[in-house]
Amino acid sequence: MIWLAWRQMRSATFVVGISLGLLMAGLLVSGAIIRSDFTRMGIGSCLADPTRAGCDPTVFAFQDRYLPLTTFLAWLNVFPALAGALVGAPLVARELEQRTHLLVWTQGITRTRWLFSRLGEIVCVSLLAALILTAAFSWWHGPLDQFQSRFNAGVFDLEGMVPLSYTLFAVALGIAAGAFIRRSVPAIAATLAGFLAVRLPILLWARPYGFQRPVVVTWDPFYAHTQRASNADWILSDGQWVDRHGQHVGIGTVFNTCASGPTDGGYSFYPGDPFTQCTHAHGWLIQTIYQPADRFWVFQGIESAIFIGLAIALLALTLWWVRRT
Repeated sequence: MIWLAWRQMRSATFVVGISLGLLMAGLLVSGAIIRSDFTRMGIGSCLADPTRAGCDPTVFAFQDRYLPLTTFLAWLNVFPALAGALVGAPLVARELEQRTHLLVWTQGITRTRWLFSRLGEIVCVSLLAALILTAAFSWWHGPLDQFQSRFNAGVFDLEGMVPLSYTLFAVALGIAAGAFIRRSVPAIAATLAGFLAVRLPILLWARPYGFQRPVVVTWDPFYAHTQRASNADWILSDGQWVDRHGQHVGIGTVFNTCASGPTDGGYSFYPGDPFTQCTHAHGWLIQTIYQPADRFWVFQGIESAIFIGLAIALLALTLWWVRRT
């Protein structure tokens, strides 16, 4: 059964392997260039002592050159969904659709053994590919982690434990969809739709606000323009005006009331100037909402547990369904 499963999936494995190899080569070459420039330009020394002369232009040049690449590589987030749709969904659906599973079952092979032989290799290969991709991206992005929050969606989703949990969930979802729907193309569509239906609410709501309550700080710019969160923190909201009771105040209300001092109709934003004196007199404060950087691994663990739990439930449901079919 193991040899048969390998023969059936070897073409897909070779395609995935070649694509992964080309991607790894690109990451290794570009990553070596990034690390070389990081050292040559003295970025590490500038980050350690930002007051050094000439550091600001150098750091900004490095950021402008390489940070956009993080946004470009965010497309790697499609890997788990594609693994589930193109590898997981047809795995069982194709057998059921073509009725080749009946031949195996008449050869003394139990349905449980048949299913596990199908699952074992594909799950291992998918997780190995995800692990290699995650390790390569983490190495590639190492120098850039010092300039932006690791909670950035293009970073958080490609580092740590969550890429493996996404891949396991997507493959399990594809296998379950194939077992229930019994047709490859509808199973592929259902896998993509189901993956997004779970993934997007967690990305947009559960991760920012559901895993742990975000930190909320308010400060009065009349006294100091204090940075309450660092670049490493995940800023969910910044610059929102509130009153002393925490009720939101429209930005138009604030500016229409307090920005009428200068002759050009603008305003300045420094402690003790007319604009901040006015906002202070009205009791208006600035609110910042963020998730601290030190919660990165806690959030990784929570999100990974969710997707691994869902994957186990889907595989168990698939086993139950195949055994009763």
